[in-house]
Amino acid sequence: MLSEAEARRKGRRDGDVATPRETASEHPGAKHRSRPDLHTALDLDAEPQLPVELAGLRHLLTPDVLRHAQMRARTIGVGGDEVLLHAGLISPEALAAAQAAHLGIDLWDGEPVLLLPAEDVPGALRAGLALAGTRQAPVLVAGVRGRALRRLAEELAAAPAEATRVRLTSPETLRAALARHGAGGLAQAAADGLRQRHPHLSAADAPQGRRLAWPFLMVAAGLLLLAFFAPAALQMAVLGAVSTVFLCALGLRLASCLMPEPAPALPRLEDRHLPVYSILVPLYREAAMVPRLASALAALDYPPEKLDIKLIQLVKLL
Repeated sequence: MLSEAEARRKGRRDGDVATPRETASEHPGAKHRSRPDLHTALDLDAEPQLPVELAGLRHLLTPDVLRHAQMRARTIGVGGDEVLLHAGLISPEALAAAQAAHLGIDLWDGEPVLLLPAEDVPGALRAGLALAGTRQAPVLVAGVRGRALRRLAEELAAAPAEATRVRLTSPETLRAALARHGAGGLAQAAADGLRQRHPHLSAADAPQGRRLAWPFLMVAAGLLLLAFFAPAALQMAVLGAVSTVFLCALGLRLASCLMPEPAPALPRLEDRHLPVYSILVPLYREAAMVPRLASALAALDYPPEKLDIKLIQLVKLL
């Protein structure tokens, strides 16, 4: 007597068609062979998706370098191109040229001239955008990187016809052009900008020295008169003032002893939440200190991509 499995095999030899369930049970690998290969399905050999600021650099840098810049930029919250610049892997000029070619816009090299009044130069400097060309055919010059470049790419994708009126350059080139074009406006903004934007933080309207001199002169005159006509009273007043200062200092020390323990340190912020700081380092006849100074600045516990360090050489005017 034939078993059930032998009967099924015999039936197929006689022309019967096997059911899918029977085929799968007898050939476990057949189901997997019918699926596409996992490597092909995931397209593991495809190049990774890069942000706009890095996508145009494939012909200049290796994929590993670009991926590392992308991951580093994501960690600290800056553009990948800024990571490459800080690492010295590409120059600002080469970066701007590659990004302009990738976006399909022309590179601006300083011509045509800027179309900005001097008072608008500080705003253009902060935005990284300026108008150039002629009044009849103006062009928008963008000196941007990182996330600002992504926003520019989105605007161009939404209005591709405007690409012919946009020029890209490096922020350094645009800043230099704006400094030459509107030095007066920048000087005015440096002198009066804080008073105009935040008058409560400015000392420009504080009482001047001449106005403050009169109260001091009146107090000094009163003390002289008191010393001449009532020296004993002046002595008691001075002794009382000195005693008051001493008692206040003593009270401050006692209060500090009674204060509770200081609050625990605040949690460390993630690098991407840290702001960008500018560090101005004035130097005057201190060339020998520069190596030690550079080492100390490099040892700061802060993302180097978010530090704008400027060494300022002070010159003595004759």
